[in-house]
Amino acid sequence: MIASALDHLWQSTLFAAGAGLLTLALRNYGAQVRFWLWFSASLKFLIPFAALTALGGYLLVPVAPQMSAPAFFMMQPAAQPFSAPMSALSAPAAATGPHLTLFLLALWGTGVAAVLARWLVRWFRLRRLLRGAVDMPVAAPVIVKQAPSSIEPGLVGVWKPVILLPQGIAEHLHGAEMDAIIDHEICHLRRRDNLLAATHMLVEALFWFHPMVWWLGARLNAERERACDESVLASGRSPHVYAEAILKICKLYLHSPLACAAGVSGADLKTRIEMIMESRTAIRLDSVRKFLLGLSATAAIAIPVVLGLVESPLTQAQAEPVPSPTTTAERRATEVSAQISFATDEKGRVTELVLHQNGLEQHAPRVDERVAKNIEAALAQRIKNNTPSPGAEAALRHQIEAEENDRPDYGVLMPGLAAATREQWLVIQQLISSLGPLKSVTFRSVSPGGADVYDVAFERGRTQWHISALSPDGKISSLFCHRLP
Repeated sequence: MIASALDHLWQSTLFAAGAGLLTLALRNYGAQVRFWLWFSASLKFLIPFAALTALGGYLLVPVAPQMSAPAFFMMQPAAQPFSAPMSALSAPAAATGPHLTLFLLALWGTGVAAVLARWLVRWFRLRRLLRGAVDMPVAAPVIVKQAPSSIEPGLVGVWKPVILLPQGIAEHLHGAEMDAIIDHEICHLRRRDNLLAATHMLVEALFWFHPMVWWLGARLNAERERACDESVLASGRSPHVYAEAILKICKLYLHSPLACAAGVSGADLKTRIEMIMESRTAIRLDSVRKFLLGLSATAAIAIPVVLGLVESPLTQAQAEPVPSPTTTAERRATEVSAQISFATDEKGRVTELVLHQNGLEQHAPRVDERVAKNIEAALAQRIKNNTPSPGAEAALRHQIEAEENDRPDYGVLMPGLAAATREQWLVIQQLISSLGPLKSVTFRSVSPGGADVYDVAFERGRTQWHISALSPDGKISSLFCHRLP
């Protein structure tokens, strides 16, 4: 999970850097263009590329495939590892990894709560001002209210915004200046700036630890104010009157406490006033640049989706039916070369048998006849009493939970089983993801071959797993499952 989060962070940071380069190339164009580039970089933090890739994997088949009872997903090698003397084994010791994950989650959650609490306190203050405000007879497409406050004029509210003015503002601004300020807030209304700002505030809350996110917020605020300045000037307002109104408000009133309550005084005031007084006309994007920007946006979304389509195990499943256990074993027998050799001592007596397969060696030491009979007797007794093998259930739970997190623990698998699991991981991953979260693991019986049989329930289906007795060093030698109807 930590690795996936880090992948998402560096991908989003790289995306934001690319958006920044585009804004430099478009610095002489309208602020609205640069605003949307920065906002797309903000949205990228909410949409991981992995999610788009996963979406591509599901586009061809809208529902998860259902496996019938005889369709097995084999996670065992063609040639099973040799039997070893059984011994009582304890469950594998808990790894230290989960403790670090829990600590980081707790730290992240504390930061999110602190940021949200700070904003909620400010929002409640604004709502309290709004409840005590009175309507003003101002011609505007939205309600205009006046409240006893020292906060600058602003558009307050996300779904039903109103323009909130400080009491007595008419004593400081004459008619033309007031009209220019109202036009500025109406521009925020038309652009839905409060909703867009609230979206980025969510990004800031979730990724409070990332400096790039807060820098993005400053860029968004600067460009949205410049975009409104350009709109006010384009409507025919006097640059001198408009600049004078902004300077008066900055002198008399406090800055708006929330980004989702769009005011007048945001961004670099000196630069804004210079641009207003120069009244420079923003260059409009020509058709070529619009096409290139649209192509870049489409590619940013399409490339991960296409990768998901190409890599999807579902497309492979459509081309070839899921094999049965017998077919799988036969296919492995024809595709995998194996060699058996015997090791001898100085007297020529065989001491062990060695299986050479897939570049790996599996050793089976020679067992004394009496020990072998004891092993057989113990197995027969376990089957008769229907007693689960020590440590098998804990090992099964551990492996399923690891697969749910897309991190199969190959270290607890015998070499042959680890190789087979890697080979079939895409199919195994599809099965696990289609079932949903794990709910319960219930021992059912001991099979005639000595494997423990477990019924495993998930949120969206039931499966049956067969797991062999663990090796003396606590590893799984064979494991397979099938989905129950």
